[in-house]
Amino acid sequence: MRTTHGIIMLTLVGLMVLSVGCEGGRARYDGVRAYEQGQYGAARPQLARAIEISDTDWKAHYHLGLIDLAEGDPVRAQSHFELALAVRDGGPPHQPETPAIIDALAESMYAQGDYPKMVGLCDEMSARYGTPYDHIRKARLLAKMGDHDSALVAYIKAVKIAKPTDVEPYVALADFYESVGKKTDALAMLRRAHGIAPEDEAIADRLRGYGVVPGPAATLPPVE
Repeated sequence: MRTTHGIIMLTLVGLMVLSVGCEGGRARYDGVRAYEQGQYGAARPQLARAIEISDTDWKAHYHLGLIDLAEGDPVRAQSHFELALAVRDGGPPHQPETPAIIDALAESMYAQGDYPKMVGLCDEMSARYGTPYDHIRKARLLAKMGDHDSALVAYIKAVKIAKPTDVEPYVALADFYESVGKKTDALAMLRRAHGIAPEDEAIADRLRGYGVVPGPAATLPPVE
């Protein structure tokens, strides 16, 4: 009898834990859905409930941080992003969601004007992961600060370590050159990107905007 009673009790406890877990998942789902629809007031309590049930719910922390950032509270946003990153960041290679969390964390620091900490975060992530996108993140934020020289250095690093099939750093650098009025340099990056991905219609359209006809004659070799 005692054994049977023990089994029943364990089963009930297991069902209770499962029920609470399902409640947290449902609250998160509803909160994320409301966030995606721009209903921040409806999203916040659902996401807060998910965290109340499980304080390691990184997705709930991340979306609460996005709401805080959108509503002008970057300090509280930073706290949520740091918690999300602590849970989700398992070291190299990137978890699929990790770059977005790092982006948001850096943006929260930028919004506070805490540029040294923001640059420090970017450097830490670049050293840890070493992907082109980690350097692009830093470059974009430096450009927003108005430090175009340092931004260019970071963009060039991204280009130099890119895989042979990766056009993103070239397009990002082309965007930067265009933003500072260096259209000749921007065109050169687009021609290199076209050589890597000749089937990319977005790149081909941008070449046409410069009066260049897409095709083999329009390409340049990747940066070495």
